[in-house]
Amino acid sequence: MRLWQLAGIEAGSWSRALALWLVLLAVTASGELGAETLRALLLDRAGSDALPPAFALEAVLKLTAIPAYFWLSRRFSNRQLMAVTIGLYAAVTALIALAPASLLSGWLVPAFALEAVAQNLLVLHWGVYLVDFFTVRESTSSFAFIYSAQPLGALVAGGLLIWHPFGRLADLIYVAAGLAAGGLVLAARAGRRLAESPRIQVGVGRGQTAEEGSGLGAACPAKPWRSGVGSGPEAPGAADPAAGTGGQASQRGEGRPVERSEPCRPGWLSRFAGPGRSRRDGTGGYPAWRYVLRAPVVRTMAVATAVMVLARSLLQVSGSHVLAEQFETEGRIGEFLGQYKLWTNVVVFAVQALGAARLMRQLSPP
Repeated sequence: MRLWQLAGIEAGSWSRALALWLVLLAVTASGELGAETLRALLLDRAGSDALPPAFALEAVLKLTAIPAYFWLSRRFSNRQLMAVTIGLYAAVTALIALAPASLLSGWLVPAFALEAVAQNLLVLHWGVYLVDFFTVRESTSSFAFIYSAQPLGALVAGGLLIWHPFGRLADLIYVAAGLAAGGLVLAARAGRRLAESPRIQVGVGRGQTAEEGSGLGAACPAKPWRSGVGSGPEAPGAADPAAGTGGQASQRGEGRPVERSEPCRPGWLSRFAGPGRSRRDGTGGYPAWRYVLRAPVVRTMAVATAVMVLARSLLQVSGSHVLAEQFETEGRIGEFLGQYKLWTNVVVFAVQALGAARLMRQLSPP
Protein backbone atom coordinates (compact mmCIF):
# COMPACT_ATOMS: atom_id res chain seq x y z
CA MET A 1 0.00 0.00 0.00
CA ARG A 2 1.37 3.38 -0.98
CA LEU A 3 1.66 6.28 1.45
CA TRP A 4 -1.18 8.31 -0.08
CA GLN A 5 -3.46 5.27 0.16
CA LEU A 6 -2.48 4.76 3.79
CA ALA A 7 -3.35 8.39 4.52
CA GLY A 8 -6.67 8.07 2.66
CA ILE A 9 -5.93 10.83 0.12
CA GLU A 10 -6.75 10.87 -3.58
CA ALA A 11 -3.75 10.25 -5.81
CA GLY A 12 -4.27 13.47 -7.78
CA SER A 13 -3.99 15.71 -4.72
CA TRP A 14 -1.23 13.82 -2.89
CA SER A 15 1.72 15.91 -4.15
CA ARG A 16 0.01 19.17 -3.14
CA ALA A 17 -1.04 17.78 0.24
CA LEU A 18 2.46 16.50 1.02
CA ALA A 19 4.10 19.80 0.04
CA LEU A 20 1.75 21.77 2.29
CA TRP A 21 2.14 19.20 5.08
CA LEU A 22 5.89 19.86 5.12
CA VAL A 23 5.32 23.62 5.27
CA LEU A 24 2.92 23.31 8.19
CA LEU A 25 5.29 20.91 9.98
CA ALA A 26 8.14 23.42 9.81
CA VAL A 27 6.16 26.49 10.84
CA THR A 28 4.32 24.65 13.64
CA ALA A 29 7.54 23.28 15.11
CA SER A 30 9.03 26.77 14.90
CA GLY A 31 6.00 28.43 16.46
CA GLU A 32 5.62 25.96 19.32
CA LEU A 33 9.34 25.98 20.07
CA GLY A 34 9.61 29.77 19.99
CA ALA A 35 6.49 30.37 22.08
CA GLU A 36 7.32 27.86 24.82
CA THR A 37 10.98 28.89 24.99
CA LEU A 38 10.03 32.54 25.44
CA ARG A 39 7.41 31.55 28.01
CA ALA A 40 10.00 29.64 30.05
CA LEU A 41 12.46 32.54 29.84
CA LEU A 42 9.75 35.01 30.82
CA LEU A 43 8.68 32.98 33.85
CA ASP A 44 12.24 32.49 35.07
CA ARG A 45 13.61 35.99 34.47
CA ALA A 46 10.54 38.20 34.95
CA GLY A 47 8.14 36.01 36.94
CA SER A 48 4.56 34.98 36.27
CA ASP A 49 3.35 38.50 37.08
CA ALA A 50 4.77 39.60 33.71
CA LEU A 51 2.24 37.50 31.78
CA PRO A 52 -0.81 39.84 32.18
CA PRO A 53 1.06 42.84 30.70
CA ALA A 54 2.39 40.57 27.95
CA PHE A 55 -1.14 39.47 27.04
CA ALA A 56 -2.37 43.06 27.16
CA LEU A 57 0.43 44.21 24.83
CA GLU A 58 -0.35 41.29 22.51
CA ALA A 59 -4.00 42.39 22.31
CA VAL A 60 -3.01 45.98 21.48
CA LEU A 61 -0.61 44.83 18.77
CA LYS A 62 -3.30 42.62 17.24
CA LEU A 63 -5.61 45.62 16.91
CA THR A 64 -2.99 47.10 14.60
CA ALA A 65 -1.84 43.91 12.89
CA ILE A 66 -5.24 42.60 11.76
CA PRO A 67 -6.22 45.76 9.78
CA ALA A 68 -2.73 45.76 8.29
CA TYR A 69 -3.27 42.16 7.20
CA PHE A 70 -6.54 43.06 5.47
CA TRP A 71 -4.82 45.97 3.73
CA LEU A 72 -2.06 43.67 2.47
CA SER A 73 -4.55 41.01 1.38
CA ARG A 74 -5.98 43.42 -1.19
CA ARG A 75 -2.57 44.01 -2.74
CA PHE A 76 -0.93 40.60 -2.72
CA SER A 77 -1.98 37.18 -3.90
CA ASN A 78 -2.50 34.44 -1.32
CA ARG A 79 0.82 32.90 -2.32
CA GLN A 80 2.71 36.19 -1.91
CA LEU A 81 1.03 36.99 1.40
CA MET A 82 1.91 33.53 2.70
CA ALA A 83 5.57 34.34 2.06
CA VAL A 84 5.10 37.71 3.80
CA THR A 85 3.56 36.18 6.95
CA ILE A 86 6.14 33.39 7.23
CA GLY A 87 8.94 35.85 6.51
CA LEU A 88 7.63 38.23 9.17
CA TYR A 89 7.54 35.47 11.77
CA ALA A 90 11.03 34.29 10.78
CA ALA A 91 12.35 37.87 11.01
CA VAL A 92 10.82 38.46 14.45
CA THR A 93 12.20 35.15 15.74
CA ALA A 94 15.64 35.88 14.28
CA LEU A 95 15.74 39.34 15.88
CA ILE A 96 14.88 37.82 19.26
CA ALA A 97 17.56 35.15 18.79
CA LEU A 98 20.25 37.65 17.78
CA ALA A 99 19.46 40.14 20.56
CA PRO A 100 22.12 40.36 23.29
CA ALA A 101 21.23 38.48 26.47
CA SER A 102 21.21 41.66 28.55
CA LEU A 103 18.86 43.37 26.09
CA LEU A 104 16.56 40.35 25.76
CA SER A 105 16.16 40.04 29.54
CA GLY A 106 14.84 43.58 29.74
CA TRP A 107 12.56 43.22 26.71
CA LEU A 108 11.06 39.79 27.26
CA VAL A 109 7.48 41.09 27.50
CA PRO A 110 7.55 42.88 24.09
CA ALA A 111 9.41 39.91 22.57
CA PHE A 112 6.77 37.49 23.87
CA ALA A 113 3.95 39.65 22.50
CA LEU A 114 5.59 40.25 19.09
CA GLU A 115 6.25 36.55 18.59
CA ALA A 116 2.64 35.70 19.46
CA VAL A 117 1.21 38.31 17.06
CA ALA A 118 3.46 37.24 14.18
CA GLN A 119 2.47 33.63 14.76
CA ASN A 120 -1.24 34.52 14.87
CA LEU A 121 -1.01 36.31 11.52
CA LEU A 122 0.62 33.23 10.04
CA VAL A 123 -2.14 30.97 11.37
CA LEU A 124 -4.81 33.42 10.17
CA HIS A 125 -3.58 33.41 6.58
CA TRP A 126 -2.81 29.70 6.44
CA GLY A 127 -6.48 28.75 6.20
CA VAL A 128 -7.02 31.25 3.36
CA TYR A 129 -3.89 30.04 1.56
CA LEU A 130 -4.85 26.38 1.82
CA VAL A 131 -8.21 26.75 0.06
CA ASP A 132 -6.58 27.65 -3.27
CA PHE A 133 -4.92 24.25 -3.60
CA PHE A 134 -7.93 21.94 -3.39
CA THR A 135 -11.49 21.50 -4.57
CA VAL A 136 -14.21 20.85 -2.00
CA ARG A 137 -14.04 17.12 -2.73
CA GLU A 138 -10.26 17.00 -2.36
CA SER A 139 -10.27 19.09 0.81
CA THR A 140 -12.38 16.56 2.76
CA SER A 141 -9.45 14.16 2.93
CA SER A 142 -6.45 16.41 2.23
CA PHE A 143 -7.08 18.92 5.02
CA ALA A 144 -7.16 16.25 7.71
CA PHE A 145 -3.80 14.90 6.57
CA ILE A 146 -2.22 18.35 6.22
CA TYR A 147 -3.29 19.42 9.69
CA SER A 148 -1.78 16.25 11.17
CA ALA A 149 1.50 18.15 10.77
CA GLN A 150 0.49 20.37 13.69
CA PRO A 151 0.69 17.71 16.43
CA LEU A 152 3.87 16.32 14.84
CA GLY A 153 5.40 19.79 14.86
CA ALA A 154 4.45 20.10 18.52
CA LEU A 155 6.13 16.72 19.12
CA VAL A 156 9.34 18.00 17.54
CA ALA A 157 9.20 21.17 19.65
CA GLY A 158 8.51 19.14 22.80
CA GLY A 159 11.47 16.86 22.17
CA LEU A 160 13.81 19.82 21.65
CA LEU A 161 12.55 21.48 24.84
CA ILE A 162 13.25 18.30 26.83
CA TRP A 163 16.68 17.46 25.46
CA HIS A 164 17.81 20.91 24.14
CA PRO A 165 21.14 19.71 22.74
CA PHE A 166 22.74 23.16 22.70
CA GLY A 167 23.12 23.51 26.46
CA ARG A 168 21.17 26.70 27.14
CA LEU A 169 17.41 26.88 26.70
CA ALA A 170 17.69 30.34 25.13
CA ASP A 171 19.67 28.83 22.23
CA LEU A 172 16.49 27.10 21.05
CA ILE A 173 15.35 30.47 19.69
CA TYR A 174 18.00 30.01 16.98
CA VAL A 175 16.45 26.64 16.10
CA ALA A 176 12.99 28.23 15.94
CA ALA A 177 14.29 30.91 13.57
CA GLY A 178 15.95 28.27 11.40
CA LEU A 179 12.75 26.22 11.21
CA ALA A 180 10.80 29.33 10.22
CA ALA A 181 13.31 30.05 7.45
CA GLY A 182 12.96 26.45 6.31
CA GLY A 183 9.19 26.88 6.25
CA LEU A 184 9.62 29.91 4.00
CA VAL A 185 11.68 27.87 1.53
CA LEU A 186 9.19 24.99 1.61
CA ALA A 187 6.30 27.41 1.05
CA ALA A 188 8.05 28.74 -2.05
CA ARG A 189 8.40 25.20 -3.38
CA ALA A 190 4.80 24.34 -2.51
CA GLY A 191 3.59 27.43 -4.33
CA ARG A 192 4.90 25.97 -7.58
CA ARG A 193 2.26 23.26 -7.31
CA LEU A 194 -0.52 25.82 -7.19
CA ALA A 195 -1.06 25.49 -10.95
CA GLU A 196 -1.98 21.82 -10.39
CA SER A 197 -5.05 22.83 -8.40
CA PRO A 198 -8.36 22.36 -10.26
CA ARG A 199 -9.62 25.51 -8.52
CA ILE A 200 -6.89 27.62 -10.13
CA GLN A 201 -7.27 25.85 -13.48
CA VAL A 202 -10.92 26.89 -13.52
CA GLY A 203 -9.84 30.51 -12.91
CA VAL A 204 -7.25 30.32 -15.69
CA GLY A 205 -9.93 28.97 -18.02
CA ARG A 206 -11.92 32.13 -17.39
CA GLY A 207 -9.07 34.35 -18.49
CA GLN A 208 -7.09 34.67 -15.24
CA THR A 209 -3.51 33.67 -14.66
CA ALA A 210 -2.70 31.17 -11.94
CA GLU A 211 -1.32 34.00 -9.80
CA GLU A 212 -4.48 36.07 -10.25
CA GLY A 213 -6.66 33.10 -9.48
CA SER A 214 -4.97 32.72 -6.13
CA GLY A 215 -5.17 36.36 -5.08
CA LEU A 216 -7.65 38.00 -2.80
CA GLY A 217 -7.02 41.28 -4.57
CA ALA A 218 -6.87 40.01 -8.13
CA ALA A 219 -10.44 40.93 -8.99
CA CYS A 220 -13.30 42.98 -7.64
CA PRO A 221 -15.92 41.09 -5.64
CA ALA A 222 -18.59 39.62 -7.87
CA LYS A 223 -21.10 42.28 -8.90
CA PRO A 224 -24.77 41.33 -8.60
CA TRP A 225 -27.07 42.20 -11.51
CA ARG A 226 -30.82 42.19 -11.22
CA SER A 227 -33.50 42.34 -13.87
CA GLY A 228 -34.53 45.88 -14.63
CA VAL A 229 -31.35 47.36 -13.17
CA GLY A 230 -28.87 49.08 -15.51
CA SER A 231 -28.98 49.66 -19.20
CA GLY A 232 -26.67 49.92 -22.15
CA PRO A 233 -23.50 47.85 -22.51
CA GLU A 234 -23.25 47.03 -18.79
CA ALA A 235 -26.69 45.50 -18.53
CA PRO A 236 -26.61 41.69 -18.86
CA GLY A 237 -28.55 40.18 -21.69
CA ALA A 238 -28.53 37.47 -24.28
CA ALA A 239 -25.68 39.20 -26.14
CA ASP A 240 -23.52 39.33 -23.01
CA PRO A 241 -21.58 36.03 -22.77
CA ALA A 242 -20.42 36.80 -19.22
CA ALA A 243 -24.02 36.88 -18.05
CA GLY A 244 -24.73 33.34 -19.28
CA THR A 245 -28.20 32.06 -18.49
CA GLY A 246 -28.71 35.02 -16.19
CA GLY A 247 -29.24 37.25 -19.24
CA GLN A 248 -32.14 35.09 -20.37
CA ALA A 249 -33.56 35.17 -16.85
CA SER A 250 -33.37 38.97 -16.97
CA GLN A 251 -35.34 39.00 -20.21
CA ARG A 252 -37.97 36.75 -18.69
CA GLY A 253 -38.21 39.06 -15.69
CA GLU A 254 -37.35 36.37 -13.15
CA GLY A 255 -35.03 38.76 -11.32
CA ARG A 256 -32.34 36.23 -10.40
CA PRO A 257 -28.95 37.86 -9.68
CA VAL A 258 -26.04 37.01 -11.92
CA GLU A 259 -22.46 37.40 -10.70
CA ARG A 260 -19.67 38.87 -12.80
CA SER A 261 -16.05 39.55 -11.87
CA GLU A 262 -14.27 42.58 -13.23
CA PRO A 263 -10.46 42.96 -12.97
CA CYS A 264 -9.60 45.91 -10.78
CA ARG A 265 -7.84 46.93 -7.60
CA PRO A 266 -10.47 48.36 -5.28
CA GLY A 267 -9.75 49.96 -1.96
CA TRP A 268 -9.41 47.63 1.00
CA LEU A 269 -12.66 48.94 2.48
CA SER A 270 -14.56 47.23 -0.32
CA ARG A 271 -13.92 43.97 1.53
CA PHE A 272 -16.37 45.13 4.18
CA ALA A 273 -18.83 47.15 2.10
CA GLY A 274 -20.87 46.12 -0.90
CA PRO A 275 -22.78 48.49 -3.21
CA GLY A 276 -23.85 51.53 -1.21
CA ARG A 277 -21.58 51.56 1.81
CA SER A 278 -23.62 53.86 4.01
CA ARG A 279 -27.16 53.33 2.77
CA ARG A 280 -29.40 50.96 0.85
CA ASP A 281 -28.27 50.52 -2.74
CA GLY A 282 -30.39 50.89 -5.87
CA THR A 283 -31.40 47.23 -5.92
CA GLY A 284 -32.91 47.31 -2.44
CA GLY A 285 -29.96 45.51 -0.85
CA TYR A 286 -27.95 46.48 2.21
CA PRO A 287 -24.18 46.97 2.49
CA ALA A 288 -22.34 43.67 2.85
CA TRP A 289 -21.05 44.43 6.33
CA ARG A 290 -24.61 44.82 7.64
CA TYR A 291 -25.48 41.33 6.44
CA VAL A 292 -22.35 40.00 8.11
CA LEU A 293 -23.03 41.69 11.45
CA ARG A 294 -26.65 40.56 11.41
CA ALA A 295 -25.76 36.90 10.84
CA PRO A 296 -26.40 34.86 14.02
CA VAL A 297 -23.44 32.58 13.31
CA VAL A 298 -21.07 35.57 13.16
CA ARG A 299 -22.31 36.98 16.46
CA THR A 300 -22.12 33.54 18.07
CA MET A 301 -18.57 33.00 16.83
CA ALA A 302 -17.52 36.45 18.05
CA VAL A 303 -18.83 35.79 21.56
CA ALA A 304 -17.41 32.26 21.65
CA THR A 305 -14.00 33.47 20.49
CA ALA A 306 -13.89 36.21 23.13
CA VAL A 307 -14.83 33.72 25.86
CA MET A 308 -12.23 31.18 24.69
CA VAL A 309 -9.46 33.78 24.52
CA LEU A 310 -10.32 35.01 28.02
CA ALA A 311 -10.43 31.46 29.39
CA ARG A 312 -7.14 30.59 27.70
CA SER A 313 -5.42 33.67 29.12
CA LEU A 314 -6.69 32.98 32.65
CA LEU A 315 -5.59 29.34 32.47
CA GLN A 316 -2.15 30.30 31.18
CA VAL A 317 -1.65 32.85 33.94
CA SER A 318 -2.79 30.48 36.70
CA GLY A 319 -0.75 27.60 35.27
CA SER A 320 2.31 29.80 34.93
CA HIS A 321 2.07 30.79 38.59
CA VAL A 322 2.30 27.09 39.49
CA LEU A 323 5.23 26.51 37.13
CA ALA A 324 7.15 29.49 38.52
CA GLU A 325 6.65 28.19 42.07
CA GLN A 326 7.51 24.55 41.35
CA PHE A 327 10.60 24.97 39.15
CA GLU A 328 13.61 27.14 39.91
CA THR A 329 15.33 27.39 36.52
CA GLU A 330 14.25 28.13 32.97
CA GLY A 331 15.68 24.79 31.86
CA ARG A 332 13.38 22.85 34.20
CA ILE A 333 10.38 24.93 33.13
CA GLY A 334 11.19 24.29 29.47
CA GLU A 335 11.62 20.58 30.14
CA PHE A 336 8.20 20.34 31.77
CA LEU A 337 6.56 22.26 28.91
CA GLY A 338 8.31 19.94 26.46
CA GLN A 339 7.01 16.82 28.21
CA TYR A 340 3.51 18.25 28.13
CA LYS A 341 3.77 18.99 24.39
CA LEU A 342 5.27 15.59 23.68
CA TRP A 343 2.78 13.31 25.39
CA THR A 344 -0.38 15.25 24.59
CA ASN A 345 0.34 15.17 20.85
CA VAL A 346 1.41 11.54 20.34
CA VAL A 347 -2.12 10.15 20.14
CA VAL A 348 -3.44 13.23 18.32
CA PHE A 349 -0.91 12.79 15.51
CA ALA A 350 -1.61 9.07 15.07
CA VAL A 351 -5.37 9.57 14.92
CA GLN A 352 -5.28 12.64 12.68
CA ALA A 353 -2.65 11.37 10.23
CA LEU A 354 -4.09 7.89 9.68
CA GLY A 355 -7.76 8.00 10.65
CA ALA A 356 -9.19 11.50 10.21
CA ALA A 357 -8.84 11.62 6.41
CA ARG A 358 -10.68 8.31 5.96
CA LEU A 359 -13.40 9.40 8.37
CA MET A 360 -13.91 12.70 6.55
CA ARG A 361 -14.25 10.92 3.22
CA GLN A 362 -16.86 8.55 4.62
CA LEU A 363 -18.89 11.34 6.22
CA SER A 364 -18.77 13.71 3.24
CA PRO A 365 -21.56 13.45 0.64
CA PRO A 366 -20.63 11.82 -2.71
